[in-house]
Amino acid sequence: MSITGYFKTKRTGWLYYPEYLFVILLWKNKHMKKLIRSFQHAADGFLNAVRTETNLRIHIVAAVICCAAGFLLTLTPVEWILVVCCITAVIAFELINTAIEQLCNLVTKEPHPSVKQIKDISAAAVLIVSIGAAVIAAIIFLPKLMNQFIV
Repeated sequence: MSITGYFKTKRTGWLYYPEYLFVILLWKNKHMKKLIRSFQHAADGFLNAVRTETNLRIHIVAAVICCAAGFLLTLTPVEWILVVCCITAVIAFELINTAIEQLCNLVTKEPHPSVKQIKDISAAAVLIVSIGAAVIAAIIFLPKLMNQFIV
């Protein structure tokens, strides 16, 4: 049996996956296991936030619409960079806001003025970034839409 040949899996027995050999060899390394697990935890956190947070789902739908419009209107590379940076910033701020809200809910269950202020400030940060992203989207997309439909 060669090193690029077969390996044993728990679920399906002996399978042939030479293209996954690199991943398997990395998995045997202790540090790589920690790195891969950290990515798994991050993915779990993101999926949990998508399942529980309505505003995050709204931002993701808006991101998909912007990307579809970008493909239809043929954005330049610089415009794509701006759109991707805006999408990334809005989603990242929404995730941070969600984490702050969860932490505040963990600290105290009853209403407290400081907790309300913390939640309001973190929500305001998401609002500011979202407004900035909307302005950038308007600057990028409106001239292209005007040229598409007027001319």
